[in-house]
Amino acid sequence: MARVGIYGATGYTGIELINVLSRHPGVEIGFATARSAAGQLLSEVFPIISDLRLAAVDEVDPATVDLVFTCLPHNTPELIPIVQRALAAGAKVVDFSDTFRISDPQVYAARRGKDIRRQSCLPRRCTGCQSYTVSGFGRRGWLPIPVVTR
Repeated sequence: MARVGIYGATGYTGIELINVLSRHPGVEIGFATARSAAGQLLSEVFPIISDLRLAAVDEVDPATVDLVFTCLPHNTPELIPIVQRALAAGAKVVDFSDTFRISDPQVYAARRGKDIRRQSCLPRRCTGCQSYTVSGFGRRGWLPIPVVTR
C-alpha cells in the first residue's frame, strides 16, 4: 500500500485528490495539510468529506510517506521548501502548480512577472500528463503536472 501526503488539502485540487485517493484500495493518506484549518477535521471544513485530521505544514514529516502531492497555488512561498524537504526525505513529489513546469527562468519570469528561487529542484524534475506513461518519474522522483490547453 502506498502512503501519501497532501499539502494544500482544502483547496479545489486537494479536495478532489482526497475524494479520488480515499476510494483507492492501494492508497493510505498519511497526512493532509491546510494553512487556515490546521487542527480541524476535514469533515468540519467540508461536511461531506472524511474525518481526516488536517495539520500545519510544519507538523508533518514527509519521510513518513512514499509520495507527496502539492496542491498549493502557483508561487506560494512555502512550495519550494516543501518540495525540497520532501525530496530530501526520499518521498516522490507530484506538484499541481505551474511553479516548476517551465525550466527557463527568463521565460518563467516573463510569463509570471517574477522569478523565484526554484533552480535547485529543477534538475530532478520530469514532466508528464497523468493519462500517459511518465518517463523518468522513478529515477527523478518528481512530477510537475502540465496544464492541458486546447
